Amino acid sequence: MLPVILSQSIYQLGYTLDDLIFSHMMTLKGWDELKTTDIQGIFNTQYNQMINLPTAVATAMATASMPSIVGSYTRKEKKTVRNKIDIVLKTNMIIAFPSAVGLAVLADPIMGVLFPRLNEYHNVAVGLLTTGSAAVVFYALSTLSTSILQSCDRMRIPVVHAGISLGVHVLLLAALLYGTELGEYALIIGNVTFPMLVCILNCRYISRMLDYRFDWKNTFLKPAAAAVIMGGITVLIYSGFYKLCQSMLLSMMGAIVAAAAVYLLMLYLLQTFTKEELKAVPIVKRWIK
Repeated sequence: MLPVILSQSIYQLGYTLDDLIFSHMMTLKGWDELKTTDIQGIFNTQYNQMINLPTAVATAMATASMPSIVGSYTRKEKKTVRNKIDIVLKTNMIIAFPSAVGLAVLADPIMGVLFPRLNEYHNVAVGLLTTGSAAVVFYALSTLSTSILQSCDRMRIPVVHAGISLGVHVLLLAALLYGTELGEYALIIGNVTFPMLVCILNCRYISRMLDYRFDWKNTFLKPAAAAVIMGGITVLIYSGFYKLCQSMLLSMMGAIVAAAAVYLLMLYLLQTFTKEELKAVPIVKRWIK
């Protein structure tokens, strides 16, 4: 778990540097100190808290997948390792994509229900979550790819990749804050591109190390398409519920239940999983004959 811990430490260092850079640059641009502090609080608390919830699921899955991959890699069963990576990646992505889309389309009620005292900063928090929810997918994939590299005895590689990404992240954020008027949305761009670069570097190394070819269609495109369709229907269902009951909480709960049903239906219609893959999932295999 050391590479995962070190990588997470680099992510935390990134958050700290974000605060320092944002505070300094906004002071140079004439922002009021109180406004700068409030925006930082929203980004670090409300936004990151929502992003970290589904990411925690990815971390748990990464940890659970390690022993099986380690065993196959130790026995030099590269084909088996590739098959296990397929299943773990696909399972992870079918959770990450709807989480990202759900946070984006339900950002308004989520912030309204969970953080009712935001007041004048409510729209800011909603905007950050709507535009930055894609970070869920990249954080999930970066965590899982780090775990895969660790399982294949490449302990140093993900740490190096995280360090490179941090350097790029700091330069990009400083440039955006200094040269544009994006303000807090520069933080969002940095928060998405940081794990995205880690994903690119990790996945490239995994592909070369194991002669692995990512199943883009079934692992990424189908879950993404199902999530987008789910998101569109979720917006309609939430609007309908809200017109009927005028309650954010009840409308959000109804929309979430409906979204889950729609998403599962879309996964089935798109034939995202084969029967053999379902049998490899511990929770599901007992129901598959």
